Amino acid sequence: LSKYVLTLAGENDPSGGIFDLSGNSMQQDFNYNFDTRDGAWDAKAAEPIMPASPTNFGLTYPKIVLDGNGNGVAIWEKIEVDGSGGYVKSLFANRYVAASGWDMMKAEPIELDDNPDHNVQDSRIAMDSNGNAIAVWIQYDSIRSNTSRIYANRYDAVNGWDPSAVEPIEIDNAPSHIDYSPQIAFDSNGNAIALWSKLALTATGSLVTSIFANKFDATNGWDATKAEPIENDDTYGAYRPELAFDGKGNAIAV
Repeated sequence: LSKYVLTLAGENDPSGGIFDLSGNSMQQDFNYNFDTRDGAWDAKAAEPIMPASPTNFGLTYPKIVLDGNGNGVAIWEKIEVDGSGGYVKSLFANRYVAASGWDMMKAEPIELDDNPDHNVQDSRIAMDSNGNAIAVWIQYDSIRSNTSRIYANRYDAVNGWDPSAVEPIEIDNAPSHIDYSPQIAFDSNGNAIALWSKLALTATGSLVTSIFANKFDATNGWDATKAEPIENDDTYGAYRPELAFDGKGNAIAV
């Protein structure tokens, strides 16, 4: 550990010290003491977090989140060659345990749709303070009809992933719409909001990209029927949203 002292100078400092908004100087110095933990990367400690496979064509777009106890969950998109010579893109995950590290044999798929027309893309993940996580991603309903929607799965800190629990978080039966660029964040109570961009036809027949959202309730989960736009400007497109929560559960999207 490295120890530091930060001094806020009072009125006796040659520079004049610190003043409040009324122009009054602080009468004496005030010290803050703090430590920093020293460390460095160990290149020799790099390790695979899933086994090699002859069918692997590529592992792409890794993401990782950590809880307050140092445990983490990583997700990535796995490309495999299928029996017809095409490829399937699926979503995999593994857990990092603070006490024991990675176990690459525990890497697992978190969705089970191996239809090559339903490829996973643009995955994101967030974790709450209790070690639960939610992954969101876009999945093509059919590449040939140029349609995609947002899907989600939840990681339970006790029971892990349940690939059969994958669900869409919005219902849009329009013949052609493209959802993309999802984001997700948790509040301090385990509720979450997902945002995404949606490219779809307006009532006038023009293509416009809008921002949609849905809320995950810590008790009841998702309700796909409650996905809704959070802006209604059909003149200009809106792209790549971001969001953040404050400590009271309020959120701001940009």
